Amino acid sequence: MVIHEKHQNVLQFKETYCDSRDSLDNLCSQIGGDATLYSMFRVEPLNGPVPCPFKGPPFTFSYNRGNGECSSPVSRIDSCTDESRLSFKYQACPDVQGTESTVEELLCVATWKDGSTKYMVGKVHHSRIQKSNQEAFSRGFVYERVVSHDRRIMYHVAQSGDATCNGLPSPLEGSKVMKLTKVDNTHTKCKYPSWITDHHHWHTLDYKKSYHFSHKNATLKITEDVTPGVVANRVNVLRRGWSDDAICFTGNSRSLSVPGTGVKKPNTEMRVVCHSEVKTDSHNFVITAHVTSGCNSGYICLAFYRRDSTVIELQQSTNLVQVSDDACNSDNFNPSKLPFITLITASLHQRKCPHLGRYAVIGQSEEKDAFSRLKREDGRSDPRLRVRRESSTITEREEIKKDCNIDKFESLNIGCSGVSDTMEFESSCGVESNSEYSCYGSWEENGTYYLIASPVSRKSTEARRYCFVSTPIYENHEDGSGETVTDQNRKRSVVKLMLSTVAGSCSRSIQPGITGIKSFNFSLVGECQLGGRLSTPDLS
Repeated sequence: MVIHEKHQNVLQFKETYCDSRDSLDNLCSQIGGDATLYSMFRVEPLNGPVPCPFKGPPFTFSYNRGNGECSSPVSRIDSCTDESRLSFKYQACPDVQGTESTVEELLCVATWKDGSTKYMVGKVHHSRIQKSNQEAFSRGFVYERVVSHDRRIMYHVAQSGDATCNGLPSPLEGSKVMKLTKVDNTHTKCKYPSWITDHHHWHTLDYKKSYHFSHKNATLKITEDVTPGVVANRVNVLRRGWSDDAICFTGNSRSLSVPGTGVKKPNTEMRVVCHSEVKTDSHNFVITAHVTSGCNSGYICLAFYRRDSTVIELQQSTNLVQVSDDACNSDNFNPSKLPFITLITASLHQRKCPHLGRYAVIGQSEEKDAFSRLKREDGRSDPRLRVRRESSTITEREEIKKDCNIDKFESLNIGCSGVSDTMEFESSCGVESNSEYSCYGSWEENGTYYLIASPVSRKSTEARRYCFVSTPIYENHEDGSGETVTDQNRKRSVVKLMLSTVAGSCSRSIQPGITGIKSFNFSLVGECQLGGRLSTPDLS
């Protein structure tokens, strides 16, 4: 037996019968050149699969299984987020026997070169093959890259009919022969604007998703920071729809096995390529984008909004479509009905808070079981722990402190501590029960203000960033009553402030002072010495 290692995941061998004991050289010399070549493929690829050699998908392709070439309608190959996978979308040709519309996923396991011939071993997955049957979906390939007379990049590919590399004398002969033609990418002319890509890294307020823009400014990669055990409920790959709160596929989950562990690795990465611009100005950027998650892909409409130099928001269409021109039409993309995803940079700069002044709480409510995110105070809500920390001689002041409700605040100071970029919720339980926040980017929409803020002293269980949603009520100088701010009366003095907090994104469904993690209604009791002017977002 003569064994050759073609790749760390591929062994090939030839053998002969041993009639009698003889030297190794004599025994091996009996193996004829036409002896059967056997191939062995590693079930779990060492160091994982390899990048597929067909560079730069998508491709269109024709195929021939021996009954004639199927070229119309054209079939298509799309990339996957994992560069070792490709998605083959076969079309059926009515006039060619044995063709059918189906989807196959190719996992590239090994590549090597023997002389001038290039080989590949891959695993072809489709619904008709049980994944436990390794031989049924392992295949050998021979391929070559060619450039056509019109300078188009093509690949000729021959595929074996079984789990060997036999019957593949050339890239034009095999059980199945394919001709791949690279599709011209129009997205090479589409770039994300500098006010997005100046910061290559963005993330959601809860840090669950990260958005990374490539240095070439055309590709966005989205990853999700997931917790083992719950990922299956959160990270899914879609076939038809999107989730409401992030660019994430929803539907049947897809996963890969981690070799040697028996553990499933969730598909948590998505690639969003700018395909074509629909609308662009200094504060808005609307595009058609090609999205890939796992081996599922299609087009969506994506809108970016500049809120501050370190804060942006985005909206996305809810349907994944296969025709780019359909992505941003009114049937698929209606901004008035779509949620916003709020993104911030890793390094935020403190800004002047809106609505400077001193306020008294006249109403307060909390979302059931949700305010724990704001009040995690190392056991202060448990009287037994609080008493344990107190001295044995409890003063009258400590008795009052013991009985007070740390969940309730009495007043709010915005920019009244000598700096205009801090807001402090004051409690009757003492200074240590106050909650102080640093203000970052803010903006206004139709009389509602949105502010990104973070706790100055964050407990380990508390959110890192919050969105404060507020609506000011302004004084009406004519009759003394209050009215909601409009473009005509913005410079009037605030008499009341309705405010709510949320921890995910700046949801437009929040009713300030009514819904949210925590809701407040305030009455103005005085202005800070810095003045009561409203802040202006920094878009420099």
